[in-house]
Amino acid sequence: MSNYAPHLIVAAVVALVGCSGGEPSDPVANGGESAEAAARPADQATGSGDVTEVPPGQTGDLLADQTDQGVERLFVYETDLDPPPCATSPEPRRMRVRGYGLVFAGSADTGGGSTATLLLIVSDATVPGIVYEVDAACLSALDEVHGPRGYQRARIHVEEMTDDLGSESVPATTYQLPMGVAYDPSAPSAEYVTRLRAAWDGKNIDTACIDHALANP
Repeated sequence: MSNYAPHLIVAAVVALVGCSGGEPSDPVANGGESAEAAARPADQATGSGDVTEVPPGQTGDLLADQTDQGVERLFVYETDLDPPPCATSPEPRRMRVRGYGLVFAGSADTGGGSTATLLLIVSDATVPGIVYEVDAACLSALDEVHGPRGYQRARIHVEEMTDDLGSESVPATTYQLPMGVAYDPSAPSAEYVTRLRAAWDGKNIDTACIDHALANP
C-alpha cells in the first residue's frame, strides 16, 4: 500500500520542446479553471497497465463521460504518484493539464522550504501528471488530508500526451494552494526536490520541468 502524501502537490510547465513559463493569470471563480478550458469538449484516449502515453484516436473508459457512474478523474503531480488507498481504480494514466505552471510556495512538511503547486498562467504550456479514478467519498477523504496543509480542491481539464496542440480534454479534479499563496513563491528544500525527482523518474515524467521551475521562481 502506498504511503500517500497528497499534501505534497507538485507540477511543472511542459511546452512541446521542453518546459517554458508564462505570465500568471488572474484567479477565476471556479477554482482556477479558465473559460477556455471550461469550453473544451471531452477527448478520446485509452491506456492500461504501466503508465504509457495513449495512442491518439482511441476511446477509453477513463475518459468517457462518467458523471452518471459517480466516478471522478483525480490528477496528481506530487512526490508520491501512486494511487491513493481510496482510489476506485489503481490503474495509472499519464496525462497533462494545459495553461498551468509550477511554483514552489508555502512550507514543506520536512526539511523546511516550500512545496509546489499549480498556478494558472497565460501560456499554452502543459503540466504532466497521473490520472486515477476516484469516487466522491474518496475525494472527501482527500479533502481531510489536503485541507490542513492549505491545499484546496480545484477543477481542471486534462488531455492525452501528444504533440497535437488541438488535443481535446475532459474535466478532472486536482489539489492546489490558493492563488494568493501561489503568487508568493519560496525555495523548496533539497530533500523535497530529491523526492520530487525520484517520484517523476518512477513514472517516466521528464524532470527537466523541475529544473525549469527551480530556475524560474
